Amino acid sequence: LMELVLLCVAQRRLDDAHAHLARGLAREPASPVLLNLQALVLGAGFRYAEAEVVLRALVDEAPGFVEARHNLAMAINDQQRLAESEALLHAILAERPDHVDVRFHLAMIELQSGRLAPGWAGYELRRGGRLAAPFPEWRGEDLAGKQIVLVGEQGFGDHLQFIRFVPRLAALGATVDLVCQPELAAILGTVPGLNQI
Repeated sequence: LMELVLLCVAQRRLDDAHAHLARGLAREPASPVLLNLQALVLGAGFRYAEAEVVLRALVDEAPGFVEARHNLAMAINDQQRLAESEALLHAILAERPDHVDVRFHLAMIELQSGRLAPGWAGYELRRGGRLAAPFPEWRGEDLAGKQIVLVGEQGFGDHLQFIRFVPRLAALGATVDLVCQPELAAILGTVPGLNQI
């Protein structure tokens, strides 16, 4: 059920996601996993206050469910209550200092709050989690005769903003390859200097 609901969310079919969840919750109304998923679907529909209500009840019943506490902090953050969200994230990190996603979201709050040095340092944590690459990161060394792989990690706007550097990298002698979202492959593939997508 979880995979089906997440697929519906990814396809922005939120009514279908809610319908699948309703069937699951009818069978297991107290399931922490399904309640957490319900809150995620509510958040995907920008219904952050409703997600918060679900998550607060869930955290009261299952205080050890770290992901629910993390999602509660994010639902609060999405309502622009940064200090409250930050306090929840710090509480999680006191128990789980290795939680990369929580550390990353804390960094985002630090950036939003103008604490740039710790915010940028924490923002780099994204590279050690879901975005870890099997090759070294470029640190400005000579690119002549070398290959560089650009990995799109943010949204469409960032892809379009930073693709402009491909010709410059190619002019420095690099073979430039790109990993991007499939929807952008056709348009980004027209950029001069790009070897392959």
